[in-house]
Amino acid sequence: VPIDPDYPQSRIDYMLEDSGVKVVLSANACSAVFQNTTDLEVVLMETEWSQKIGKRYMKPFKKAAKVENSAYVFYNADSTGQPKGVLNAHQGIVNQLLWTRDTYDLTSEDVVVQKTTFSFDVSAWEILWPLISGARLVLARPKGQADVAYLKELIASEQVTIIHFVPSMLGAFLEGVSAGECSSLQRILCSGEALTPEHLRSLRELFPTVHFDNLYGPTEAAVHVSSWSVPEDVNSLTCVPIGSPVANTSLFVLDAEGGLVPVGVIGELCIGGAQLAQGYHRQEALTNEHFVAHPFQSGERIYKTGDLARWLPGGTV
Repeated sequence: VPIDPDYPQSRIDYMLEDSGVKVVLSANACSAVFQNTTDLEVVLMETEWSQKIGKRYMKPFKKAAKVENSAYVFYNADSTGQPKGVLNAHQGIVNQLLWTRDTYDLTSEDVVVQKTTFSFDVSAWEILWPLISGARLVLARPKGQADVAYLKELIASEQVTIIHFVPSMLGAFLEGVSAGECSSLQRILCSGEALTPEHLRSLRELFPTVHFDNLYGPTEAAVHVSSWSVPEDVNSLTCVPIGSPVANTSLFVLDAEGGLVPVGVIGELCIGGAQLAQGYHRQEALTNEHFVAHPFQSGERIYKTGDLARWLPGGTV
């Protein structure tokens, strides 16, 4: 359960209480935020790791994790501002990682920069994807994602080939980059917010040969569930698709009665398949509201995103 020490103390206390964690791994400088919680063992990474963890778990586990076992919980704030824990299984994140590895074909020559705060689920994907692919992972400094000058320097010094942005940060990055800078970049990935045609036109002007992909997905479905590869000519675009489903994933656009809508008709985007979360931690009613019975496959579930979408004639959303 990742917990950002920069969160308000009330939110940290709530996440600790709601998640029921018993052990926290903390940097020494952050340990003060855990003082309000009783029955919690705080292991200080710089001074206590070898004593409390390193020597304690050297033997292999007798039982391996199963695909349906819980892997992690990321807390998201809903419309009321109250954090809710999204409980994800191993199957979901592994499916996402394997799809990403196979789709983008990383090699040992690639360098990926990790700059997303680890309290967001994109960080799990951003960290693990290069590591299972043999690529090199570069960790940006804390809050470095908001410093365009620093990012440019990091990309140049580490010869970064792949980077991920949320669209708002992509916009800031493009405003601070000149043609010819960051020449090592080969692919830019974007997700987390709506991407605009203006973003793409600026990107093509500055990086005409870079591969660019728009990804979409909620925490409730293990990071990304769709992708769209941006074409070379973006001048005629009036909207930016979120693409087609990733492996072992289904996308449905449904009407208010749960029926499929025709191509071009707006409805609610719903997700099915291997990456669905198990639900919201300790919130059965909310889980049942958003994770409902699959309308077309008995015994399966779909996640109702609440997002409005429509199918385009070419087979993208």
